[in-house]
Amino acid sequence: MNSILIIGMILLTGFLFGEIAVKLKLPKVTGYLMGGLLLNPQVTHIVEPGFMEGMEFIIDLSLAVITFAIGGHLTYKEFRTLGKSIFTIAVLQAELTLVAVALGLYAFFTFFPALVPFDPIYITPFVLLMGALALPTDPAVLLAIKNEYHAKGEVTSTIFGIAAIDDVLTFANWAVIVGIAKAALSAESEGIGNTIALVALSLLLTVAIGVACGIIFNLITKVLPREDKNFLVISLFGMLLSCFGLAKMLGVDEMLSTMVMGFVVVNYNIYRSHIFQLLERYTEELIFVLFFTLSSMQIDLLSLDKAFYLVILFIVIRFAGKWAGARSGALLSGASRNVKKHSIWGLIPQGGIIIGLALSLSEYKIFNPVTELIISIVIGAVIIQELLSPMLIKRSLRRVGEIE
Repeated sequence: MNSILIIGMILLTGFLFGEIAVKLKLPKVTGYLMGGLLLNPQVTHIVEPGFMEGMEFIIDLSLAVITFAIGGHLTYKEFRTLGKSIFTIAVLQAELTLVAVALGLYAFFTFFPALVPFDPIYITPFVLLMGALALPTDPAVLLAIKNEYHAKGEVTSTIFGIAAIDDVLTFANWAVIVGIAKAALSAESEGIGNTIALVALSLLLTVAIGVACGIIFNLITKVLPREDKNFLVISLFGMLLSCFGLAKMLGVDEMLSTMVMGFVVVNYNIYRSHIFQLLERYTEELIFVLFFTLSSMQIDLLSLDKAFYLVILFIVIRFAGKWAGARSGALLSGASRNVKKHSIWGLIPQGGIIIGLALSLSEYKIFNPVTELIISIVIGAVIIQELLSPMLIKRSLRRVGEIE
């Protein structure tokens, strides 16, 4: 079957399942995910497994648009109003989640040593890596829900802000934790000081790429002032893909770079309202159908059979850490009652970032005895959380009156 036909089937299947979800009063993204599961090579044989290897470009394009749009929700006005609570909640929920998952898994293995599925020498690196992998929040689900139901309000803004900061915290924590885990297994170590310095340098480069691309795009629209749709869409996608591609080529966080670019554009571009209206009206729905359907198609469903108890344990402890951190951060920053009670539900979904980080462990031979298990747990957790989170987010935002 040729690729063009398959992509057409993917679009139609995702779209139809999204419409069915609406009829069932479920978020469209749930339908896209279910459509992807139907086309998953492990469920049906409509699409051959090898086809997914060539879809990396579409996934990257989707992530570039989604993260740019997330950055476009971070205006100075909202940060001035909610900045303290967003930053406090983001930091506490991230670090408490890392600690909760690491300590929770360590305690579980201590009390049930017979259930340790690898050499006990790997317990400490394993729990540290799983703790770091518990941090990321998938912003794509949030954006899809926001656009479908026109969500607007302090809880929505807070969740978007936390998701954006989460990306920075995830990258920083992951780099440090990998360094510590390697040191725990080997006498050779670069040293924690060098590790932190490299993380800081990489973050600076990541942000610099996003800022530079945002400024260049703003200059293009200023020097060549035209409000027509074609000009804005072509120049935006050209610079957006350049930003994502440059970050990927230099080995830094490409999603954070495009998110920073979105932040620069929404706060400084003279055509910002036109740009984000065009994006939302003409491209985002197509991007969502492709991204979520393809993401669901490439999920390894067989991984759910591997240490299923660890998948459930990871999800439960992660939620407890996120809840404790979000609640504590809201109390310390004096956030509103709605933020204290409902922001947690927007922090549940996990997607591309966590899978990418887990897969990157394959580059480190020292982690080989636990890499396959970590990837299996991560994929299992993503399947469950991605399917449940759209409904939970919709229910939460409806309760606070932020969706139509």
